[in-house]
Amino acid sequence: MPAWKVAGTAAARQDEKVAVPKKTLKEMRELEANGIHRDPQPQAPAAKLTPVVLNVYNLVPPPHNTRFSMFGVGIYHSGVVVHGKEYSFGGSSEGADGCGIFNIPPRAALPPSMFHSSVPIGDTPLAPQQVAWILNGMGRDWTMRSYSLLGKNCNHFSEEFIRRLGAASKRKYTFPAWVNRAAKLGDTLIPSSLMAYILKNLPQPPPEAAPPPAPSHASQCHNCANCRQHKPAAAAEAEGEVKKIPIPEDLAPLTVRQLRTIMFVHGISWQGCVEKSDMVTCIKEHVAAKKE
Repeated sequence: MPAWKVAGTAAARQDEKVAVPKKTLKEMRELEANGIHRDPQPQAPAAKLTPVVLNVYNLVPPPHNTRFSMFGVGIYHSGVVVHGKEYSFGGSSEGADGCGIFNIPPRAALPPSMFHSSVPIGDTPLAPQQVAWILNGMGRDWTMRSYSLLGKNCNHFSEEFIRRLGAASKRKYTFPAWVNRAAKLGDTLIPSSLMAYILKNLPQPPPEAAPPPAPSHASQCHNCANCRQHKPAAAAEAEGEVKKIPIPEDLAPLTVRQLRTIMFVHGISWQGCVEKSDMVTCIKEHVAAKKE
């Protein structure tokens, strides 16, 4: 066989080995044009979304509450439902001092006959532990003694809680204005006798009410057995790791790290301390308690 025929036959066989059907190439080009490749990269699973719902209750029997409809208002109690729990706020200026934030099963704040409606607020990707951090951060400002029917009530709490959930979720949530409109009108609309009735029937936090605990460092630390933060103070002192240091009178110039060191050495809890000023307040309260 002539050499040129041998070379031609070998080239044809080589083409047969690498040839790709035209239809397949065309389909691949169409897929790539649509952003789909032959070897797509694995994508991270999307965060699970949890609905956020506002439960609204009538604070006076529904037939009487409708009398205020001509003003576009009603007298309501509300609670925010997320991750299967309904969070609300209550208390009294003359009651016990403590956190006024509490949680109950959804739609359990008042008898079923007093339930008004459920208002969908949106969805949140936040986990229960992240919601707990938000509530713990609010606990210092929302005490039972700070409760005020017109100035700082359960609806004010629901609005602020929804705002913080939206900011943390990077979403825009809208609190329905009609829920708390009566508090803004105040004495011009609500007679004193009715206000006394409302205060008597408001849902109150249980005796040991407190927001769910924030996730502890121990639950997230993979080396907590050797972690300096969780060694007992006596054992740490025995190892020479901790030396008692005096607490200076002027705490303002200290850094957050220095304040935390002081709190750790003297056994002062920093749970709920969001800002530097919160840490300074905790240390001063500890010093005052020691003097007493």
